Amino acid sequence: MTLDFPPFRLLYWILDNYEKVKFDLASSNMPPYVADLGDRLKEANLAMGSLTGIEELKDAISDVSGADPENILVTNGASEANFLVCAALLSHGDDVLVERPFYEPLASIPQGLDSNVKFVDREPIDFPLDLAKVEESLTPATKLLVITNLHNPSGAQIPDDVVKELSETAREKGFYVLCDEIFMDFAHSPSRNAFSFGGRMISTVGLSKFYGTGGFRVGWILAEEDILMRCRRVREHMAVTCCSFGEQAAVAVLREREEVKTRNRKILDQNSRTVVDWARGEGIEMTPWAGANVCFPGLPLENTLDFCKHLLDVEVLVPPGEFFGLAGHVRIGLGCENSVLQEGLRRISEALREFPA
Repeated sequence: MTLDFPPFRLLYWILDNYEKVKFDLASSNMPPYVADLGDRLKEANLAMGSLTGIEELKDAISDVSGADPENILVTNGASEANFLVCAALLSHGDDVLVERPFYEPLASIPQGLDSNVKFVDREPIDFPLDLAKVEESLTPATKLLVITNLHNPSGAQIPDDVVKELSETAREKGFYVLCDEIFMDFAHSPSRNAFSFGGRMISTVGLSKFYGTGGFRVGWILAEEDILMRCRRVREHMAVTCCSFGEQAAVAVLREREEVKTRNRKILDQNSRTVVDWARGEGIEMTPWAGANVCFPGLPLENTLDFCKHLLDVEVLVPPGEFFGLAGHVRIGLGCENSVLQEGLRRISEALREFPA
């Protein structure tokens, strides 16, 4: 059997176009946060990193997550974290449920590993996770449910009581839940990480969105020790460890989390008002803002892929809903300068009046 991973269309769309436009509304990152690194990089072990992450970093992650260090595996970003969990748990022919709209790799990784992917739709415009739909979609072969919280692409938040009920269902039915929580730190209403609700719940996190430091390539998995050991066995055939420089830099960034939150809130409070006012003025429905730096407004169009191609002609970059499994929407990033957002939205409005529905 040859593994065949689908192309990551969202990634190609951004990389192929972001240098060609003036108004990039495609990014889901915040601007990089520059922490005081001091002499940390001098302390990095250039010979070899730790198999699970340096102790100081795991202690910092423990402080922000509440998980014990033995339940933490540091990874090369959240992307590796998601891949390791899927590769560690899934076998040929397993059924995997994936929320839809979805972040593309969360569906394509199980597909590439030769699992049977089925979708659980989260309905516009609030995009709630419907547990009745989850249970209806379960089969005896269901091994894993994959979700995001805050939801990528809409930014919707799953309440703690829903996550708790989901954890009970997972325990009763015998499947695992992978919850990508890379946007969780943006939430206005604090949420518990999924792992805190029980051993069949797995959380993955990274530094690229909230902190804007994707270049560190630091993420982590929160899970039971036996799951983390299986993830380590997969990585032993790949990167083995993380970058020592990145781990030391991540410690400094996590220690300044409150400063990052203050910085982000200032940017997002202004940008969220801008996009909410724009949507209201255009009569466009949008998920109530829960704090995320992305939103997923519905447009009065069926073909948003062609519309987003048209937007490139007016130097605006946004990814179409087709890349997330739901045409008729676009994902807009809110981490840019407000002037860029305002002009980008103005051009989207003009394009909507020109483009055939």
